[in-house]
Amino acid sequence: MLFRVFGSLEVTRSGEPLRMSADKPRRMLSMLLLKANHWVSDSELVDAMWSSGPPASASVNLKTYVSQLRQQLGSAERVERRQGAYRLTVARDELDTTIFEDLVERGRTAFKGGDAEAAAGHLGEALELWRGEPFESLDADAAGFERARLTELRWSARAALADALVAAGRDDEAIALLRAMTADDPLRERTWLRLIATLHEGGRRAEALATYQQARAAIVTDLGIDPGPDLRDLHARILRADADASDTADTDTTAADTTAADTADTDAAGPAEPAPSPVPVARASAPRRSPVLLIALAALVVIVLVVGFVVAQRPESPRENTAATTAAARFGWGEPVHAGEFTSGLDGGWTAVGPRSGRDGKGRQLPEQVSVHDGVAVITGLPNGDTGFLARSPGRKHGRWEARVKVPAGCACYRPVLTLWPDANNPPAGGEIVYLEAFDALRQEARFFLYSAASPTPLSGVREVDLTTWNHFAVEWTEDRLTAYVNGEVWYSTTEKSLLPPGAMSPTVKLDLVSGGTVTTSTLEIDWIREYAA
Repeated sequence: MLFRVFGSLEVTRSGEPLRMSADKPRRMLSMLLLKANHWVSDSELVDAMWSSGPPASASVNLKTYVSQLRQQLGSAERVERRQGAYRLTVARDELDTTIFEDLVERGRTAFKGGDAEAAAGHLGEALELWRGEPFESLDADAAGFERARLTELRWSARAALADALVAAGRDDEAIALLRAMTADDPLRERTWLRLIATLHEGGRRAEALATYQQARAAIVTDLGIDPGPDLRDLHARILRADADASDTADTDTTAADTTAADTADTDAAGPAEPAPSPVPVARASAPRRSPVLLIALAALVVIVLVVGFVVAQRPESPRENTAATTAAARFGWGEPVHAGEFTSGLDGGWTAVGPRSGRDGKGRQLPEQVSVHDGVAVITGLPNGDTGFLARSPGRKHGRWEARVKVPAGCACYRPVLTLWPDANNPPAGGEIVYLEAFDALRQEARFFLYSAASPTPLSGVREVDLTTWNHFAVEWTEDRLTAYVNGEVWYSTTEKSLLPPGAMSPTVKLDLVSGGTVTTSTLEIDWIREYAA
């Protein structure tokens, strides 16, 4: 059997397609495939099949559709039944989403092993499986987080394929792929970086400069901020390379003029003794450039200058991430059960903890290092190691938490951290969920960590985010999955139950001192933090 859920649902048995034209059985099968090899309750199936409300005969119809499905699949054992739930048994090589995941992993492994061609083959094969939006017959409430996870994995696979193509010397293919990716999402700076660097390293400097201006215009227009430091640094390196090339050309021209002048003087004075032959220097012959090409290059330079001038004249906008979206709004989490809005001091059960020693015994966590100004809670870390810590208890087992935070550029010695900490205070047995931690002083990268007694190393995720603007970080913890969000988009998810925390967890917000070296002042700002029922 082969089940395809990228795009419209398709099922083949021994290479022959199965006819499944009725809408309700297709929805039921899609829901069972969404949670393949896991029990799906009758109520979940009913909600997926009748999103606008089930008929009175829903339970009877459900049994009828299951019977039809077993008949079509040719196996009653394929769809198991227990009290109140069904489970569809599917092997990894029978479902296109898991085939996709395995091919991506093979590609990454091959690339790490130095085999760029094999990596490109596996990644290309994986991406060919993508025929459209996953589980398109299901509503967002049922399939939203899995769609987001797979979409993010596809993006990561495309970026990895571009790297493999470049490493294999297939720059033109990599550039075509990266251009398509920047068109799909012009706000991902890492994609622009790959594209511009590939153009520059391939000797296409004018295109690289023009592409930087396209990136800058998109980011300034949509977000009201300049590109991040990595993009700006790459742009500066390209400009310096052009300047160095120009200086070299000027030096060659001056030397040639001097030689011509010397020759003229010698001719005027009459014959002279032959000079010793100079040591020959290998020099690439200059290609003849047609007038059409020269005109095209001149036009491109003018376009680059004009675009740069127009963008430079735009008034500077506040460093506000207008694209930021909450996971609560996007996925309909409802009203919060607790909320720290900080409109008139600490509220919502949040308290400043201390005095006590800081992380790993470094510095001190003091209540006075937490303040509230204009509806924003601020944690300040001082050069002497005094910092702050916010906590709310008691905790709960399963729930959703989301915070709107900003981290001004500061010192890498201090790390902003949003966590769920076990009420039993017993990590690693009790686990820990870190849904934001930043290591860099410029605050341009966010990290996620899941600590679990079932894993020798923490599971992690990383995302390029300008933390100096307001962003929303959220975590959703249910009985069967854990999902982390940045501005309403999934950036980490797992359904491996053995990794999930075993008991109640409490939310904390802190600015951890991690360095014993030179320490400078840093801050973490929290506009609000809200807790929702799972």
